[in-house]
Order: sequence, then structure tokens, then C-alpha cells
Amino acid sequence: MPQTNLSWFSIILMTSTVASVHLWYPWFEHRYKAYEARWVGFTGGIATGYVTLYLLPKLGQITTTLTEGHTGYRFWTLQVYLIMLLGIVLYLTMERIDRETKRFPWLAKTLDHIIHGSYSFLVGYVLVELSGRTALALILITLIMAMHLVGMNHILSHLTHANFRRHRGFYALTVVLGSGVAGLTQFPATAIKMLTALLAGMIIVNAMSDEMPRGERGRLRWYLLGVTFFIGAVMLIMHVTPESMASYPRSSAPPAGP
Repeated sequence: MPQTNLSWFSIILMTSTVASVHLWYPWFEHRYKAYEARWVGFTGGIATGYVTLYLLPKLGQITTTLTEGHTGYRFWTLQVYLIMLLGIVLYLTMERIDRETKRFPWLAKTLDHIIHGSYSFLVGYVLVELSGRTALALILITLIMAMHLVGMNHILSHLTHANFRRHRGFYALTVVLGSGVAGLTQFPATAIKMLTALLAGMIIVNAMSDEMPRGERGRLRWYLLGVTFFIGAVMLIMHVTPESMASYPRSSAPPAGP
């Protein structure tokens, strides 16, 4: 299959598809509440695959780049994993404050919006970062990120102070903003490193604590199906495109024309 040149049409189509998940999710959750164990398990499997087969290998590549020729304090070569740890701590802190604070609801609401807004921004950024590929790869990447946001919105909609239904337009806008930044600018390698590591930390928390199957009837097999789907999608993407899924850094912005 020939390599496609990424166009603004591709960016707009992928971004609008993924961002729309924030808008129609409340309807989806209400309509398919009876099947929650199935789709939460499936999206949890996708999130686990996303961490292990994309984000962690990418962090490994970044660490290899940092280690080459490094002559300073060796512990600092682990900086991307320290940033990932920061992402874990930030996400856990946000959840704890949201669920337990009564005196400072404004603080919980602010943290909810900042953390999840940043998360959606990073989803939009990664969406464009991964999109300079074949048509089949574009479809699979869009599908994966959309289903991943379904799982994320399941968590977000159950936070006490987030008021997801009222602010879902804001989260959709952050996805668009992330894609716009990725498409219009060339982020420094340092910024890409920090964004990727923070995203990995946040996904590890929600995928391992909220989306993992823990005895819910039928959820484990749907979780395994999600993992299998992600593995198959990655195999297809890597088969039809010459570059690695976790290539680092993204070297050029997409062309302005189709």
C-alpha cells in the first residue's frame, strides 16, 4: 500500500472524529449502560496495549537518545521515567482531591479540568504525530484513539466535581487544540519528551486502577479482546508503514495542502 502524504483534510477528519467522542459519550453511556462491563473492559484492554506497545517503547527510544554521549549524572538519564512518575502522582492527586474534598470544591473542579483537559490535548497531539501514514493506518489510529477516549470519559463522567456533561464541549475543544498545535508547529524534542512521559503516567493510572477487570462478570474476556484488537492493529500499522509506531521525534509539520 503506498505511503500517503498527511493533509489538512486528514487532520480535520481524524480530529473531528476523535473530538466528537466527548460530545456523544453521555448518550452512549446511557444507551449502553447494560453492557458497561463489556465496553469498559474492551477500552481498558486498548489502553493497556497503548501503554505497553506504544508509549513505553517510545520512552525507551527517548532514553536511548539521552544516554548516547551522556557524561553527566547518570541518574538523569532516567528523566523521562521521572516525568512519567510525575504524571502518575498528578493523576492520583487529582482523583483523591475530587473524591474527598468538601471544603474546596473549586480546587477539585480546577484540577479535574486541568488534568483531563491536558490529557485530551495530548490525545489530539499524538493523533497528528501518528498520522503521517497510509490510509489503513489512519483509520486504525483514529479508531484506537476514539475508543480510548470512551474509556477515559467513563472515568471522567464519574468524578464528583468534573460535571462532564456540562463541560464536554471544553474537552472536545482541547483535542482540537492539541491537533492544531501538532499540525501548525514543530515542538522541541524536550517538549515531546515531557508530553509523552506525562501521558504515559496518566494512562497507567487509569488503565490499571479503573479499567482493569476485577471480577466483573464477563469483563475479563472483553479486556483480553481489547488487548488482542490493539495488538492486531499495531501489527497492521507496522506492516503497511515503514516507520516505527514509536518513532521519535516527529521531524516535520504536515504540509499545508492536500
